[in-house]
Amino acid sequence: MKKMLLVFIILFSFFKTLEAQVSNYSVVYIDPDALVSLKQDFVNQPSGELWNNGEIYVSNNWTNNGIVDFSILNIDSGQTNFVGNTSQVISGSNFNYFYNAVFNNTNFPAQSIDLEGDISITNTSNFVNGLINNKISNGMFVFELEANHINTSDLSHVNGKVIKIGNINFNFPIGDNSFYRPAKIESINNASNSFVSEYFLEDTNINYPTANFENSIEFVNDTEYWLIDQVTGSNQIVINLKLDANTTASEILNEDISTIHIVRWDSNLNSWIDQGGLQDATNNSVSALVENSYGIFTFAIMKTIDINTEPFPNTNTTALFPLFLTPNNDGYNDTWNINSTSNYNFISIKIFDRYGKLLKELNPEEIGWDGTFNNNPMPTNDYWFLATYTQNGNNIIKEYRSHFTLKR
Repeated sequence: MKKMLLVFIILFSFFKTLEAQVSNYSVVYIDPDALVSLKQDFVNQPSGELWNNGEIYVSNNWTNNGIVDFSILNIDSGQTNFVGNTSQVISGSNFNYFYNAVFNNTNFPAQSIDLEGDISITNTSNFVNGLINNKISNGMFVFELEANHINTSDLSHVNGKVIKIGNINFNFPIGDNSFYRPAKIESINNASNSFVSEYFLEDTNINYPTANFENSIEFVNDTEYWLIDQVTGSNQIVINLKLDANTTASEILNEDISTIHIVRWDSNLNSWIDQGGLQDATNNSVSALVENSYGIFTFAIMKTIDINTEPFPNTNTTALFPLFLTPNNDGYNDTWNINSTSNYNFISIKIFDRYGKLLKELNPEEIGWDGTFNNNPMPTNDYWFLATYTQNGNNIIKEYRSHFTLKR
């Protein structure tokens, strides 16, 4: 059972109870074994310091204009529980630093917690019930270096922006009203990096015309999109988005997932551009590499490439163009390139995926392609190439298109 004696001393000495609120003007330390229940609105005044290493239950509004933190005695503990059954407001001019936070407001599906102030999670945020809304108020919800969340669902998530600091893989606990639609970031190589994400369930055309796209794209998801942006740092990451029958455009859902890529809105080009796609049919998700170009992302159906296989002027094409790439470091077919010949002068070799995305341009004198794109291994599949060449004794430039198989 939690110790209550220290709590009584704190309330008697430092908290001033008015008709509709409890105010703190001094320094309050909540012991790891102590429990405080705040039934009225709580206001931490500019002179107030609240150090919580115990447990606080908050039933109404919370305002912090002073210090709210934990571990004044170097104890990493403390949990703040927002447990209202009507709408609550978190506000104030200063950050709230919580070790653990629990959101269990049973006012769902009405707006549960309006985040007008700023909160930081150091360890775990437990989303049990209720939406935390900062879409209009722009209160900051920050996950620190090792922080994460649990129990996030359609019933409880952040309806607005979330910031993540650090380099651990992270699923942003974001959604739009009653739909939880996370965006995952992976392969972050710098602990000082920070990212922000927000989900929008709305007509994409309002701000980002889905009729504007590059040639390799056939259709852009017009019902939802994600903001994923880098706040600090500069490096590449992998983003992962999941298809959802309740929110994703039916045109996307009805396509084979192998044709789905992630696309990004380029404000300079006023167009959607292909970011690529590694599909996971088991989890119904698509991943893409992003490097220094962030912003608005969604799904798109890609066109399949139409290859004209005009015969090469040599019947033994397999001697020039290997049929397989097996990058397993066994010394055989670990890279792919054309084989040298004295009869033809090859100018360039371009390698594409099945949707026409350029993966690599080779100099015929180089070692060859190792089966990666932006240092990420490409999956087992057929890949197309375009060979530009001249035949000895003739300066006419010709092209030859064909394909080979990458096996892992």
